[in-house]
Amino acid sequence: MRSGILFDNDHFSVEIFADKPDDPIRYILNKPMYAAPGEEYFYRDCDPHLLSYAIRRLTGKTLERWAKERLFDPLGIVNYYWVSDHRGTTTGAFGLWLRPRDMAKIGQMILDHGQWQGIQIVDAGWIDISTRKHVKSEFQTEPYVYDYGYYWWILPRWNAFTAVGAGGNYIFIMPGKEMVVVMTSTADVDGEKFGQTLPNFEELIRPLLE
Repeated sequence: MRSGILFDNDHFSVEIFADKPDDPIRYILNKPMYAAPGEEYFYRDCDPHLLSYAIRRLTGKTLERWAKERLFDPLGIVNYYWVSDHRGTTTGAFGLWLRPRDMAKIGQMILDHGQWQGIQIVDAGWIDISTRKHVKSEFQTEPYVYDYGYYWWILPRWNAFTAVGAGGNYIFIMPGKEMVVVMTSTADVDGEKFGQTLPNFEELIRPLLE
């Protein structure tokens, strides 16, 4: 989330998925810069979508196909749906539907340092690096202070981290208690309006954390 590209989320979906530019990656990269790459954090969807394009270029496979082979198949995840853009590139930032039990499998694999049923699925070093704090997020109001790793939200007061999906979808991992908590909600709603934000979720599961 530190590419420096100025492309706000309020405009990303409309311009990429409704306007359908002929070359989405060039369209994104032609946007103005708000900062030098790596200099400032700014949460937006264009960065992970660029990552999806990079994976497709490097592997010759869409992110969905690559994830199926490397992650979903080894975990026995078969019931899922992942949105693509009009050029067939998997959406990097959103649009993945999973069953709660399959989200829990991913959480358990992360908790077990990348292993699933004795097989190393994801490199343990990558798990460690990606779940560390790399930048401060915009959410720094006590007691709800959240930092950011590599697409993981870090909760320092609980020594925990979580994946956060729009509308109240979570894979929460607390290594100190060897605990994974999953919650699913309606993806296409305003979490602020319906009480499905990360602070709401944190308060919901607080009895498990204390």
